[in-house]
Formats: sequence, C-alpha cells, structure tokens
Amino acid sequence: MMRRASDDRRIQREVHARWITRTHRDLNLRPKPDDWVEKQCYFCFHYTPLITSFGEDYGVCCAADSPMDGRAVFEHDSCDVFEWAPEDE
Repeated sequence: MMRRASDDRRIQREVHARWITRTHRDLNLRPKPDDWVEKQCYFCFHYTPLITSFGEDYGVCCAADSPMDGRAVFEHDSCDVFEWAPEDE
C-alpha cells in the first residue's frame, strides 16, 4: 500500500491550518447563526468526502453554482447553494 501525505497527522495539521483560512463563511463569527449547525457542507448533497483519514474533515464541492465548486472544503463550511443530502432509502 502506498503511503500518502494525507496519512501523516503532522501534515494534516499543517494543511488544515492553511485551508481553514480559505472558508466561504467566517467560522470565527460569534454568535453563529442558528442554521449554521444544520447547513454545513457535510450535510450538503454536493459534498464529496475525501477518501483518506483526512476526509473526516474535508471534501470537495461539486455544485456548479457554488463559489466553492471544485475546491477542497471544510465540512463545517457552507454556501448559498446548500442542498440537503437525501437520506438513503
């Protein structure tokens, strides 16, 4: 099995420190709006989790109308084209 940078916790922390500064919404905003807990990328239909241990916190947005389309996004971020992911049947 190939070893990847995404498997190294030190590198994950360094990447997170860089990427967390590029969120669409201000995650330091206090108090946070009530709907922020519900409407985060993790629950969006267009969120595609990364397939590594790093994918626990990051994925890629695939919503064509989103300013974050094609970008790695933090699971707690969001945007105006949020769409609920349907439940599995």
